[in-house]
Amino acid sequence: MATVHVESVIDRAPAEVWEVIGDWAHGPVRMAPGFVTSSVLDGEDRIVTFANGTVVKEIMTGRDDARRRLAWSVVENPRLTHHNGAFTCTTRATARPA
Repeated sequence: MATVHVESVIDRAPAEVWEVIGDWAHGPVRMAPGFVTSSVLDGEDRIVTFANGTVVKEIMTGRDDARRRLAWSVVENPRLTHHNGAFTCTTRATARPA
């Protein structure tokens, strides 16, 4: 099974980024407007709709506000057999180059 790691530098304080990423209900639309067209709760689960029409149901598998970490898994999508994801917001050790 493949594992993909992506690190992105965002020119914002970790608390600001976490305010968006940690928003389980609406975070996907706030992070990727246009790419994600809808994100709504179905009980504790999340239904995310993408611009290409793909719809996925996700469950939260872990949340740690102190560490600013959110983990989830796609549980309903006929095109995916397995998907887990996680975001962690941290402070970069060195300043971003100008």
